Amino acid sequence: MEQGKQQLKVLGEIQEAIKAADTSQQQAMSRLANSVAYSLDVSTRSNAQAMDNLATTTRNGLESLAFSTKTGLNGMASQVGSLKGSINAVEGAVYQVRDSVNGTTSAVYNTNQAGRLDNLIGAISIFGRMK
Repeated sequence: MEQGKQQLKVLGEIQEAIKAADTSQQQAMSRLANSVAYSLDVSTRSNAQAMDNLATTTRNGLESLAFSTKTGLNGMASQVGSLKGSINAVEGAVYQVRDSVNGTTSAVYNTNQAGRLDNLIGAISIFGRMK
């Protein structure tokens, strides 16, 4: 009987130890859950802030690029306009030269029709032989 009492006492101590261990484990798990929840909250806030920063930086970069591109294209359009004006001026000059050449060709042809050019060339040739 003494042995039975001793066994009951040991069983009671085991139950108390299990209860104490169970309570300690529950407290530890609760602390762990709180720590994990806090870490996730901090991580979520940090990620949200990082994404906001990335969005702002990207938007600013794209706006700057768009402005630079627009400014460059406006400058190019101005240069192309100036170049077109220069080409038009050269084209006008070419037409004037062509008209002058055509006029000179006509004058030479008309002069030669009357034999005057042949007479002039002959006179120059004779002038060159005189010494």
